[in-house]
Amino acid sequence: KKKKKKNNKILVFIIKKTGGQVNKDNDGNLYADFIVAIHSKGDNTNVVFSDSMGSYMTLNGTVSFFSDEACNTLVQPQPMSTTVANSTFAYTISKMNDNETIYAKYRVNVDKKFTYNDDCVAKTNKASVKSKEHDSETSKEIQLQISDDLKYPKISKEGKKEADGVIAWTINFGKAGYDISGLKLKDILKTEASDDYLASQFKKDSFTVSPAVDGLTFDSLTSENGFTMPEGSNGEYTITYQTTYT
Repeated sequence: KKKKKKNNKILVFIIKKTGGQVNKDNDGNLYADFIVAIHSKGDNTNVVFSDSMGSYMTLNGTVSFFSDEACNTLVQPQPMSTTVANSTFAYTISKMNDNETIYAKYRVNVDKKFTYNDDCVAKTNKASVKSKEHDSETSKEIQLQISDDLKYPKISKEGKKEADGVIAWTINFGKAGYDISGLKLKDILKTEASDDYLASQFKKDSFTVSPAVDGLTFDSLTSENGFTMPEGSNGEYTITYQTTYT
């Protein structure tokens, strides 16, 4: 008796729309939308569509499945979720026919840390598809994109020579309404001729931070690893200090 030939067609996973462009809502919250096209070559059953997101993203609500590219007609019944967590989810589509395409649409919340820390892993969204007939996953990665107007502004630093051989330094960073918890600050003082630190020229008791940040001192700011802003850091900050010169 001849064995039934196994379906050797491959399930193809295609990103039909790039998605991932970061936007801001009326409350200042960041989000991004994704649309993923799942195209079946051959008949497939128990099709599992899963997604693993970097730490900058969390799922907002649920995933909706449509039968058309414009995402107007919902698939009936909607696929059931098997796993839904903040940064990962999985849905099972009971059956897909040969050459059928289903479009998954979903929104993610985007952490404001992405506006100042462009971490490749944290901004990556990986979607995968497998089925009962083809248990080897087909995957596609896509990354968040952000426009310049939403990016966190660069830190500014200015040094001004004053009387008696003193340079007054001012560093401004932060932005109203922006959470900068985890932002890493490092200040390197140099001369034109040397890359050496000039911590010895720091004028004692001249260091100030407004508003105050626990642990942020001249020593921590100029240390090898710099200083990491603590949780709850939000708003605009100004650092001032003085060094001497000859």
